[in-house]
Amino acid sequence: MKPVKKFRPVLSESQIIYLLSRCKEPSELNKKNAISCIASLAPFLAKIENAGIIPAYSVSTPETLSDKLGYGSEPDFENSFSQEEKDKILYLAWVNLGQDSSKFSLSDLKRIHAYRYLNELMTSDEESEYAHNLMIGD
Repeated sequence: MKPVKKFRPVLSESQIIYLLSRCKEPSELNKKNAISCIASLAPFLAKIENAGIIPAYSVSTPETLSDKLGYGSEPDFENSFSQEEKDKILYLAWVNLGQDSSKFSLSDLKRIHAYRYLNELMTSDEESEYAHNLMIGD
């Protein structure tokens, strides 16, 4: 019988939990390998959860400039604005870039035009066309 080569990957606890959950899915095609993985990973996870094993090493995230200066973590800009404020920022960027639609995604352009419509920033012709397109679902 030919010996089976075994390797030791470096995995975080969350990666082990993920792999175990994938192996336990009922749609798993190769049950033999799934059971083998569960047999290897489940006891390993139990040891981690019960402090029966210590990590080989820890990887820390690099400090940001704000952390080094004592300001704490970087602000979460994506969640610090309301949807209306984000739409206004998109609109202003669109105006500052000379209304060049090629620089924006289709979803951004839809948000820009909706913002213009709701804030009466369209000409009457643009408004009519926009309202018509809304009616026909374009």
